[in-house]
Amino acid sequence: MVVEWLVDMWYTPTSQMFHHQWFTFELFVAQMLVGQHMLRKSAHAVARVASAYAVMVVAAAVCTWLTDPIVPGFYGSVAMFATMYVISIAVVRAVLRSDIRTAMVVAICGYAMQHIVAAMVSMLSAASDYSAHEFLSSPGLIRMMSAMVCFSVYVAFHRWYIRKIDVTRVSMSSTGILGFLSSGVLLVTVMLSSYAYRVDHPTLTLFAFRLVSILVCALILFTFGELARSQRLSAELAFVKQMNDMRTNYYELLKDTIETTNVRYHDLKHQVARLRAATESADESNKVLDEIIESVDMYGKVSKTGNAALDVVLTQKSLECARKSIRFTYMVDEHCLDWVSDYDIYSLFGNALDNAIEALERLDDEERRVMKLTGARRGNLTNIHVTNYFDHIRRDGSGGLATLKADAEAHGYGVKSIRMIVERLGGDMTITAEDGIFDLNIVLPKQSPKTVG
Repeated sequence: MVVEWLVDMWYTPTSQMFHHQWFTFELFVAQMLVGQHMLRKSAHAVARVASAYAVMVVAAAVCTWLTDPIVPGFYGSVAMFATMYVISIAVVRAVLRSDIRTAMVVAICGYAMQHIVAAMVSMLSAASDYSAHEFLSSPGLIRMMSAMVCFSVYVAFHRWYIRKIDVTRVSMSSTGILGFLSSGVLLVTVMLSSYAYRVDHPTLTLFAFRLVSILVCALILFTFGELARSQRLSAELAFVKQMNDMRTNYYELLKDTIETTNVRYHDLKHQVARLRAATESADESNKVLDEIIESVDMYGKVSKTGNAALDVVLTQKSLECARKSIRFTYMVDEHCLDWVSDYDIYSLFGNALDNAIEALERLDDEERRVMKLTGARRGNLTNIHVTNYFDHIRRDGSGGLATLKADAEAHGYGVKSIRMIVERLGGDMTITAEDGIFDLNIVLPKQSPKTVG
């Protein structure tokens, strides 16, 4: 008898069982879409998703079976949806293998997506009641319309929201804040929707209820989206600063090393000259001395632009280019960067030249392994130009440059670091990549000492 009752409830489109199971399906799909960034990195994800959905289906059936006879009407509906939301948090946590806060964020955003769909379907259903054609208000068409709206809304969210924003990376300092947000969402959406669903209202009132709940859900999604974006940018800024600090420390150490090496180089040249004079008749000795001079000559080629910090970078990159068969030429005005800090010079030129060298290393044709740097000052403007050949570049979803390295999350910050420095200095940066030639052009206005840094 009980089995027959359950089967009858399940397969009757107008029944609460069918309605709750459809809600469960929409909610689960929405939450899995929101959490897909973590699912992709997880092993055996498909099996866990299938098992989790089975748990949700059973939970929805049990909740319907218990709430309808015991707490019918408005309060039963509130209890049903609130309970399923709480269960979905546990299910999401198990599927994603995440902490409770991440699971709550995914559950909230997934529920907001599902509720937007449900509210839109309710509004369309109410509008169809005014139709003169009985077919337009039939349960079958309403169910088909619900599926189409669900598919369309989820595809739109996936394209313009989920793919661009990973809310699973949102870091909340307090579970209580998430609990408060969850309570707020449930209070407005579940209670409002249950009240609208269980009680007869004029169509305009129903539209107002649904519109308010849609706006609340959209606000929740927008809030978490902006929070995810802000935290991602903060993490990138911290990472770039850390990398620039490490680069600065490296170049400061290198600066001392170059100065010491330069002194030793000149001392060695003088010693070799004295030895040559003492062994003027020994041709073999002179040959050996020539080889010694040639072997250490490259260490005497210290860049001398007039800017100590820039000299360190150019000297190190010149040595690196020589090892990698890259022809590196540069011409920089002596005073064009006098007002820029050593920290910014290390980061700006270090990143720019590193990116160029990385691109040139991939070229099979050694004739194209050419890199050129110019820096000139015209009035109060300094123009920096880096040019190199390339074979291939990759762009991200926003059209910006993306790293070609396998570990994309640990790389690709060079251009971002350059842009951050240029913007902080009040300058402008443009990049062109056409016909196999990559051009980085930077314009910096000279600032007074009070505004620098």
